[in-house]
Amino acid sequence: MHELILKLMRVLFYLMCFSLATTMFGQEVYMNIKEANENPNMVVSLNLNCEEDNCLNTLKNISVFSNLKELKLTSFSGKKVLNISSIQNLEKLTIENSPSINLKDLFKQLENNFNFKELAFNNNQLNDIPKSIKKITTLKTLRIENNPNLELDKIINNIKEVDFLRHLYLGNNGINSMPAQIQDLTNLVTLDLKGNVLTSIGDELNGLLNLENLMLEGNVFEDFFGDINSVELPNLLSLVIDEELSKEEMEKLKNKFEGAKIINLSANPLDNEILPEDTLIDEKVIPDSLVEKEDKVFTYGELTIEKDKVKIFSQAYLHYPKIFKLNMFSEMDKLLFEERFLDTTYANVNKIQYNRDRKIYKRTYENIRLEKFKGDKNEIWFNFKRDQGYGTYLLKNNPEMNAFMGMQWVYVGNLSKKEFKQSFFKLKPEKWYKFGKYKHWTDFRITYNNEEQLFTMILKDLEGFKEIKAYPKFSSRGIEEAQKTYVSRYSNYVRSLDTRKKRFEKSMLRDKSIQHKAVKKNDEKKWDSFQKHFMSEKERELTREEWLAYYDEVIANEKKAMGNASASVENIERSLIMDNYEEGFYVLNNRNRTQETDSIESLTIRALFQDSDSNMLAIKNVLIIEPETKRYRKIKGSLGIEVIRMYLESHQNYILLAQVRNDDVGYVSLDEFRNIKFSKNRSHKFTLSKVSSKIATVGMIRKQLTFYVTS
Repeated sequence: MHELILKLMRVLFYLMCFSLATTMFGQEVYMNIKEANENPNMVVSLNLNCEEDNCLNTLKNISVFSNLKELKLTSFSGKKVLNISSIQNLEKLTIENSPSINLKDLFKQLENNFNFKELAFNNNQLNDIPKSIKKITTLKTLRIENNPNLELDKIINNIKEVDFLRHLYLGNNGINSMPAQIQDLTNLVTLDLKGNVLTSIGDELNGLLNLENLMLEGNVFEDFFGDINSVELPNLLSLVIDEELSKEEMEKLKNKFEGAKIINLSANPLDNEILPEDTLIDEKVIPDSLVEKEDKVFTYGELTIEKDKVKIFSQAYLHYPKIFKLNMFSEMDKLLFEERFLDTTYANVNKIQYNRDRKIYKRTYENIRLEKFKGDKNEIWFNFKRDQGYGTYLLKNNPEMNAFMGMQWVYVGNLSKKEFKQSFFKLKPEKWYKFGKYKHWTDFRITYNNEEQLFTMILKDLEGFKEIKAYPKFSSRGIEEAQKTYVSRYSNYVRSLDTRKKRFEKSMLRDKSIQHKAVKKNDEKKWDSFQKHFMSEKERELTREEWLAYYDEVIANEKKAMGNASASVENIERSLIMDNYEEGFYVLNNRNRTQETDSIESLTIRALFQDSDSNMLAIKNVLIIEPETKRYRKIKGSLGIEVIRMYLESHQNYILLAQVRNDDVGYVSLDEFRNIKFSKNRSHKFTLSKVSSKIATVGMIRKQLTFYVTS
């Protein structure tokens, strides 16, 4: 009865676990709206790309996803996001590449959702957000990223009354100064300002008494260390930067923000572990203290080897070159930042990869596009395209363009509007009935001539480079006002580009260090395994340098070394191979017999082995050797007394070498084999002359059996 109760309890426990697992893990993230509609109650996260999905229809019926917690809306062209208010479990909403959305309506729909926590706007061309955001009283996290025309002072004024706001992310918005109003956000715990064009930062942050996490990497500070000294953040726990600071400055920074973790992305965490470029992991260095030279005698640890008597202690030396192949890891790309720009086989800093047919998918690498901008009818106005995902790529890979935020470019040159369009905007269609393709670029640089107050834009694609002479201009202000900013904007551009260059080249150095470390660790593991599986006990006592010195001597004198090696079957087989013996015999059968070979009989011998005292022997391996034809065959035995089948020819004379279970070697010489008379049933018990492999050498055995080691 007691056992029955226990069984029932187990069944109930398993059922409860299954039910809990279904509840906890049955819900999924759906990228495909069709699949999501089939299981609406299981959907907790939904990504809608309105270029592919029918977003309007999905939003009309969004209430069917009763457990939806996260919604991402990409490339939505409408103004109103319908029925968001019906998703009462929604915690996070991300709006991406959707500049036309009516934010006031959106905030109104969210204000009565008491589960809502996080709102994100990515690449929506935002300048400001409505003050009504304060009505979303439960909002804790706000992300506004990749919006180059952002007016931060207005944003702060409108979000300062969001009482529960704790985390503010403002990355890649082209912010060039920090407004004093930032101090009004007294409840902030996290402030992310990475990827902007801040040139200075100071006491405007001092009002953020609760700030714990501050991210400042990717900016263009002129005197970061001087600025940060005026910042007082008593509760700071982590600071992320990418500045060129000395060890002394880093120590001062750590002392200033005591208890905070300072992460400097420009510093190399492996500075003390970088290996020199020409270091080889397998370098064979023999220290003088390990090698004593006296006449022709070398000492490696406890192995003393005369040069004429160099000895092989195992076949580890044969496995060494296979296991420790050179170039285990491919060589790292060593081209530097500007070299990659000048090489058309690179897109930005990435090497272009071709498929098997030497073709590439261009849109993988050509991600920069120019577009026409409405300006003076007599001029050609243009700018870098920023919607439909282009802006995200541009700000991520070419953040130096933030220096020209809020300005459009005006072409200076002799091209007509049509010619300019076909050269830089849209290619001429191959056939009249086809649409022209948009022109894309892999990278660009900008130079400035202060005398002419003109900029040169150097555009790069897979075929080469093209140049555009142009000047930047505000769309609603005079040229004089724009020209006043040229020097400072170009300085910011150069500084930001230089920061990206330093970051890239430090990343290269870091990757190189990591690779060297990984190679070294992998090499050490291989060496331990190599010692364990292939070396003799005496070899394992040597250091690596000692063993490699011994290896060099063996390779230089392999035949002599093999002649001095212990007489194991493996060593004898290796000596045969070195003397150009071939494995396998030419077996006669009905197809290849001739009149000359008719008298030759093929024998299948069922063999057992004994010693000179008629004691039966367990044989591990047998070598059958034909010295006349320089051929041999190896046959596996067993660890017990079992019959071993051997295939021989009646006209040939053989030498038999057998490895006994205790690794001693037994043999039947040529003369002994000639005198053997096989019975009709082809069974035979071979009597072996036995020698200890610890005493006998390969050279001794071969000399004894008259098939000498050739020099």
